[in-house]
Amino acid sequence: MGMVREYASVGDLKFAELKSLLETNFDGYVTLLLNQEKPAASVTSRVSQTSFWYVDARGELIGTIRLRHALTQSLRSDGGHIGYDVRPQARNKGYATQMLHAVLEEARKLGLAEVLLTCAADNTPSARVIEKCGGILEKEAFCPETGKMSRYYWIKLAPAR
Repeated sequence: MGMVREYASVGDLKFAELKSLLETNFDGYVTLLLNQEKPAASVTSRVSQTSFWYVDARGELIGTIRLRHALTQSLRSDGGHIGYDVRPQARNKGYATQMLHAVLEEARKLGLAEVLLTCAADNTPSARVIEKCGGILEKEAFCPETGKMSRYYWIKLAPAR
């Protein structure tokens, strides 16, 4: 919950819609996340997704990262296989790189041969994280979903051991 408040304090309403659910029904929120892992009836609307929380040694939530098990046309344009968020006060400390490395291993276990990650073209910190983790820039293009230029990276995955 502290992470949600922190986002709001810097004017980022990314998790505003979840705030009420997190405050009133945390168990319901966890159930919602677990249900997202179940296979979707149609790959055109929603894909299965596994969510991970990155917690520091003190038990403080640092960030979240989501692994989508497949791509829709919409995710090919904006979002890709993996999306992550690091709370504002924890940025630029290497957490996003650690999170992405860990989730790439989970993608391997799912049998994915490669994953797509997207970020806003002006989001240099995110681009650096993706590149540190092996991301190869495919293109920079206009994204109709965001109305901005985006970068599209692919990371090839070795087979799971």
